[in-house]
Amino acid sequence: MRRGTRKWSAFWLALALVIQTGCGAAGTSQSTEAGESQTAGESQTAGESQEQESQAEAELAPGSTIAGFTVEAVEENGILQSDVITFSHEKSGARLAYIRNDDPELAFGIFYDTPVVDETDTNHIFEHAIIASSEKYPSSDLFFDLANKSYNTFINAFTYDTFTGYPLSTESEDQLLLLMDAYLSCMTAPGILTDENIFRREALRYELYSPEDPISMTGTVYSEDFGSLTDVNSEALNNVADALYPGQTAANSIGRAHRNYQNLTYENTVATYDRCYHFDNSLILLYGDMDYERMLTFIDEEYLSKAEKEGTDLSAYKEAQTEPGYAEAVVPCPAYEGDTSENVSRIDYAISLEDADWEELLAWNILTTALNQENAVLMKTLREKGIHNPCEVGVNIYCQKPYLLFAMYQAEEEQMESFKEAVLEALGVLAEQGVEREVLASVLKQTETSTYLTRNSANVGVNVFPAMANYWTHTGNVDFYGLYEDVLAAAEADGEQTFVKELAQKALNPSRSALVATVPTPGLAEEIIAEQDAYLAQMKESMSEEEIEELIRQTEEFNTWNEGGQTNSDFVIDPSQIPDAEAYDDFTRSEEDGIVFYEAPAQVEKVGSYELYFDASALTNEDLLYMQLYRLLLGEVGTEAHTEEEIRTLTGEYLYSMSFSDRYPGEEAGENHHPMLHVSWTTLTEDYDTGLNLVLEMLTSTDVSDSASILELVNRYKDSFDLSRTSDFLGLAQRLSRSYIEDEAAYQMTCQGQEYYRFLEEIQAGLSGDEAYGESLAARLAEVRDKLFTRSRLIFSYAAPQESLAAIRQASAEGLSALPEGTAADPALLLSEEPQRLGAAVESPNQYAVASSSLYGQEDFAGRYIPFLTAASDRYVTPLIRFQMGAYSAGASFNMLKGQMLLYSYSDPNVGETLEVFDGLGEALAGLELTQEDLNGYILNSISNTARTKGVLAQPLAAVRAAIYGYDAQREAQAINDMKNASLEDQQAAADCLQRIIRSGGFATVGNEDALRAEAEAFDQVISYRSGEQS
Repeated sequence: MRRGTRKWSAFWLALALVIQTGCGAAGTSQSTEAGESQTAGESQTAGESQEQESQAEAELAPGSTIAGFTVEAVEENGILQSDVITFSHEKSGARLAYIRNDDPELAFGIFYDTPVVDETDTNHIFEHAIIASSEKYPSSDLFFDLANKSYNTFINAFTYDTFTGYPLSTESEDQLLLLMDAYLSCMTAPGILTDENIFRREALRYELYSPEDPISMTGTVYSEDFGSLTDVNSEALNNVADALYPGQTAANSIGRAHRNYQNLTYENTVATYDRCYHFDNSLILLYGDMDYERMLTFIDEEYLSKAEKEGTDLSAYKEAQTEPGYAEAVVPCPAYEGDTSENVSRIDYAISLEDADWEELLAWNILTTALNQENAVLMKTLREKGIHNPCEVGVNIYCQKPYLLFAMYQAEEEQMESFKEAVLEALGVLAEQGVEREVLASVLKQTETSTYLTRNSANVGVNVFPAMANYWTHTGNVDFYGLYEDVLAAAEADGEQTFVKELAQKALNPSRSALVATVPTPGLAEEIIAEQDAYLAQMKESMSEEEIEELIRQTEEFNTWNEGGQTNSDFVIDPSQIPDAEAYDDFTRSEEDGIVFYEAPAQVEKVGSYELYFDASALTNEDLLYMQLYRLLLGEVGTEAHTEEEIRTLTGEYLYSMSFSDRYPGEEAGENHHPMLHVSWTTLTEDYDTGLNLVLEMLTSTDVSDSASILELVNRYKDSFDLSRTSDFLGLAQRLSRSYIEDEAAYQMTCQGQEYYRFLEEIQAGLSGDEAYGESLAARLAEVRDKLFTRSRLIFSYAAPQESLAAIRQASAEGLSALPEGTAADPALLLSEEPQRLGAAVESPNQYAVASSSLYGQEDFAGRYIPFLTAASDRYVTPLIRFQMGAYSAGASFNMLKGQMLLYSYSDPNVGETLEVFDGLGEALAGLELTQEDLNGYILNSISNTARTKGVLAQPLAAVRAAIYGYDAQREAQAINDMKNASLEDQQAAADCLQRIIRSGGFATVGNEDALRAEAEAFDQVISYRSGEQS
């Protein structure tokens, strides 16, 4: 059967996906839907085309067979704007779904049901290990060969609590086939089954270099897991699962090898393969405009036809009903001595949904979106009860037994009961009255807007895969998005909100629930580390002399193996197949009334994206702090024309994905070389006038005299600006290192550095005391607002359907002309001089290091040198820092438009040694033994890494932004195309040039204070965001 063509798309799609951090551009492959290629010059009449489409549909009728696969169903899905064709493979027992559409980015993934049998993180370890090598593609680390030497737009592997997946994507069908082959070869004959060294590298190894030394332990996944030692959020989710489902497999969490290393063994890890890695326990997913018959034939002939059904049975790990009841727990979370201990706890109230069917789970997914709106009953009840902490509600369906979760952040243990009471009161109102109509209308308008944005991003295929795989592990079915469509239609049709009320009533009377506080406890991290040290000391003490000598031998043997570096390039395609890059310039520039307009047509229906650039030159350094506070109020506080609640409703309805950012184009921008406030939003073109007027209303007339609301917002958000507890340590390191080479990063650190957090503390104290403080604050905010929001050097850019552009231009000119004229001036702020090498202490057990440099600053730089940078990343940076030095990740990246490159390490136990690796890249590159085949692979990957900006609206606006910044798009295209010219004769010149580039750049390491101060000589300066000290 075929579903109706109902379109919902990206907004609801986002509800169903879990964001992942990954490793891993452009090419074309054309085919008809039936998989038959056409040669140049051939043409079809309408009748012939329809006849072929009908024939293709007939071939895909349920029950028909293709290459060993039997068609189960063919269904049209509006969310995905695709046909979803499901297959079964009789011989092997595999399931397969093909998401067929006209997206040129093709995707593949294979997924396995992998219950978490214990907390040694073996599923995660095996995910790393299985793609390290195979019998067909032998390598020291095949994954990095694939990631660094292929024409891919995405390649990675993910471990969830319910499944493990191996997705990849590319715009070349030939490349897709080879990457599929490599991944599938790992699934059938992985090197980990015969080579324990892969386990030692990816999981855990014990090292001893002499009888007098202490034993140490390290490993990639161990280091990754240890990096979350003090992560209150990951600890909280583990604690919730333990409280809800005690003693069950459902309580086990991934990512905990650092707490359960005593039981982590090679034998238990490879047992994962025998338990789960069979094709009759697998789901294969394909996506995009491909010759699917070619793909199915390949998968069948090369792999599935050679496999038998194994009768995989995982029922022993999927327990029956949990005993009814209610649990409370206060669980300490590791923190270091000196770490913040106030307002850092997390409180969770969880309700088991293990008895809910999937219609209910998806309905909860929709309902929680509405409840998270600031003007919905949950948030209003929390505020009425005096709870101003950041709070949210969600449903976790990516676990063996789903649950509804209400979370409060930056909390204190004493708030547990009041939080739970507020949640139950809100659920009571919901059970009686349903969701507020204005909130529901706002959510539905967001849904309508998102309908047209499915393709406004890259990697759509690999992003839709996880929800389908998770649903399959629970139900055996793959029609996740079809069911979601049905639930959405039912929700829209349920005018009385009967289902919503029923869900809320069930939540008020759960069979099992839990209230958990996760409390960071300074000193506990040191205790855990001391326990590890004692464990290793006891291990050595219990060993005989022969066993000690054997461990020394194993350490030496492993290091020799680890430094050997066998590589594989059997999947590399010819770089000449890749079309040349071209500058995107489909936009126009004009001026009116002192305003610069950039207009770009977009291949999209009924929606547009819009960006304003306000000149911030008049603002001093102190003004910038007040500007950041004013930004915090926008959309959260009322205006002259609307109340706070009305503003929240209107912004939800008319301003989809509104955001603000601090910009400072460099000298190449010419007249645009000055600080800016960037405002962006998306809305339906029919609502454009309303949306623009709402934006301008908020920017120019937000109520700065509402001291109570301002204090509430500061209380709620202040701690999220504490850089010592940032959720993005690598991003912080990148901004700090870039501050040495560019104005924009330095400006961003001026706007939202640790000084801004201290400023918010002062605002909090002032508003909590003297009433007159609020009046002076209001005057100061109004003064800064008046300086900022003028027509002075104002830039407005927009991308929308061609037929809407004229109306948008006219409405924009009228609306923006009402702003005061303003006066252009030189920047009033002073950017601080940043040291070239900076260490910054935060609350983290590990380090995050970045070296940022300017490429075009070196006159002899050429695009053909970039493939050598990719080679150095693959052959030098990653093996040394990740495989030998124990960091979770490391590598190099570049941006050809901006002309920048960076080196990085992530969750790294090292400090100075990592910076030495960065410093030595040029010399190491000169000594690498490369073949032209190797270099061809690095050429492919370098080109693919330049094609990241995708999307029907994102691409034109990115091109406009480049013009505003003065970037030379033609130079970028020439540099990309020059990558194809790289040859081995360029190796030494590339090494010399890249060495100069790196050493002229900025270096920053963000991490553990004791570790940084112990190696302070590696830096020009060490500062502490924890204590405020610097040296």
